[in-house]
Amino acid sequence: ESPFVNWKMSADNLEGNSRFEGFIVDLLNELSKSLKFQFTLEVVKDNSYGGFSLISQEWNGMVKDIIDEKADIAAGAFSITVKRSEVIDFTIPFMDQGVTILMTKPKTPPVSIFRCFAPFNLSLWIVIGVFLIVIAILFFVVGILSPYDSFIDAQKWKDDYGEVVASMNLGNSLWNSVSTFLQQGHDRPPTAISGRIMLGSAWLASCIIIATYTANLAAFLTVENLNSEINSLQQLASQSKVKYGTVQGSSVYNFFERATMAPYNEMAQRLINVPNTEAGINKTKNEDYAFLWDAAIIDYYKNKYCTLNTVGGQFRKDGYALGLRKGSPFTQEISIAILKLRQSGYIEHTLKKW
Repeated sequence: ESPFVNWKMSADNLEGNSRFEGFIVDLLNELSKSLKFQFTLEVVKDNSYGGFSLISQEWNGMVKDIIDEKADIAAGAFSITVKRSEVIDFTIPFMDQGVTILMTKPKTPPVSIFRCFAPFNLSLWIVIGVFLIVIAILFFVVGILSPYDSFIDAQKWKDDYGEVVASMNLGNSLWNSVSTFLQQGHDRPPTAISGRIMLGSAWLASCIIIATYTANLAAFLTVENLNSEINSLQQLASQSKVKYGTVQGSSVYNFFERATMAPYNEMAQRLINVPNTEAGINKTKNEDYAFLWDAAIIDYYKNKYCTLNTVGGQFRKDGYALGLRKGSPFTQEISIAILKLRQSGYIEHTLKKW
């Protein structure tokens, strides 16, 4: 279990303890130096820490090997549980930790200069464009047909500015339509009552469109930031989109199965479990899945894969310790040695190393 015990890249060409590396290997080496003992590392056949089967009424994994006296010490990311403590002894924890949630980081949409158009869909922008063109045509037609608009002051406009009467130009009408929509005013507003009524109506429509756009833009940005965010175990339990689970038969699995308080007992019915940690990490990376597992291991994979992140705090606080046979005379001696290593800073330094 990375980063506690790993196979070396060249393990096939090595023998004995030299095949392994990791925090537990360094810890056992340090304990063997201080307590003057030798050890041989072996991997349990079923690759399990140790769970109790309600069907067979037997233990498996490292716990079974300790009970059957096939091993003297169970070492790894080995959690202290009440059930395990009934059949084996534990040293004091060499590490305190809890369970946390591993998820993929929210995907950030690509940055685009056209994102300002996102509050409205394409069809609505087309309608707004058509609206501006229709308003421009109406400005032009009213200016031409109304005897109280263009024709009355056309000659005065030409005499004063020495130019063609632009108000009767379709292009100028389109410009006036756009300036009305953007609330920027006109070079020459209509003077006839019909033109002013039409201009007032265009102003009102523009105010409604702009207000709707502003409200949609604020909602769009807010929803984008909050989209599919899960920040706690309660939020994870109260939704159904993201599936979640842990390692089948593990101490975390047993915690949920035996829980009597919400939301743990509710989540137990919806767990989608995986056979091991590696499967849980891969499922999290490739699917919409939240992996509930030991924070110490999760932190390692979070730093290893930049697409993963932990959410919420830790729950079900416990500790990792070494397991020994029930009534072993070495439990207290090893516990004292571990306490010395914790107080000297060796444990913390080695954890950071791995």
